[in-house]
Amino acid sequence: MPQLQAPLGIRGMRLRNRIVMLPMYPFSFHGDDGGFFGAMHRDHYIRRAEGGAGLVIAQAVNVLGVLDGTGTWSKGDRKFLADIAAGCRREGAAAMLQLAAGDFEIHDLDAADIARIQRSLEAAAAAARDLGFDGVEFHFAHGYTLCKFLDAGYNTRTDAFGGDLENRARILVDLLPRIRDRVGEQFVLAVRMGVDMPAANDGEAAAAYLARSGIDLLDISFGLRKPAARDMPESFPGSPVVWSGVKIQRLAGVPTIVGNGVLTGELARTLAEDHGAELIGIGRSMFTDPDFALRAVGGSAVNACRDCPDCRWFTDHTRCPGLATRLSG
Repeated sequence: MPQLQAPLGIRGMRLRNRIVMLPMYPFSFHGDDGGFFGAMHRDHYIRRAEGGAGLVIAQAVNVLGVLDGTGTWSKGDRKFLADIAAGCRREGAAAMLQLAAGDFEIHDLDAADIARIQRSLEAAAAAARDLGFDGVEFHFAHGYTLCKFLDAGYNTRTDAFGGDLENRARILVDLLPRIRDRVGEQFVLAVRMGVDMPAANDGEAAAAYLARSGIDLLDISFGLRKPAARDMPESFPGSPVVWSGVKIQRLAGVPTIVGNGVLTGELARTLAEDHGAELIGIGRSMFTDPDFALRAVGGSAVNACRDCPDCRWFTDHTRCPGLATRLSG
């Protein structure tokens, strides 16, 4: 069986293929009845599950608010999140929820602030399990709060949350045994992170440490900045971010999602078949073609993202040029 079509099991989560819908944030979507989430979000994710994705990771949800049911954890928002999880699973895809902790300046956070974030991370993981998701992905990428803690070049704290790798990862790692007790053995715990923390060897060490500490799945993107090509062979078909993901997969020893600029089914197949990529993350082309996974796995052409420099998905998704073309079949 071709690698892209092969099923994969991670704890209790079963993937029918190796295509992952990445947690891209549709900024111009709106919620219903005053909430953050609504039918637009629900239908968006379920449609990609119907389109053959093996795993759908829903966009980042700020964990702050979970303790008192505010923010994106209101009753109405929880209903739509539960609908997303149930709908994706009904269509044959596994479903995970990405959890973020805002965008704080970490050097301004005191012990009480960090304790609140930790309580919220733990509670949000348990809430996601209760809502029907197969796992959660902690957002340690793209320069947000958790990323700043992990980055060796950014984090200059002198307390238990700064300094060596164990301290920089403590905000999550110390919670993992308690989270595992609350969510059970079948629930997947993942981390999205970059290799540039700030150097390649720092990110590689962090990924391996997180895997040893109980993380089941890694999703490699970028941290405070996108990595340079470094040692990427000239013949490698993907971006430096994808190359870093392929390297992390070999080092960490846990299933790893590689993605960033994987716009075509041909590239997804090449990465899986020729470069051993275990899971292929698709972002923008999953927007322009809800059936990307079915087409890529089946070997047909996809309605690929045009890679516009001013991506309309970040302003007004209805004006995305990639939506103007629809493929039949």
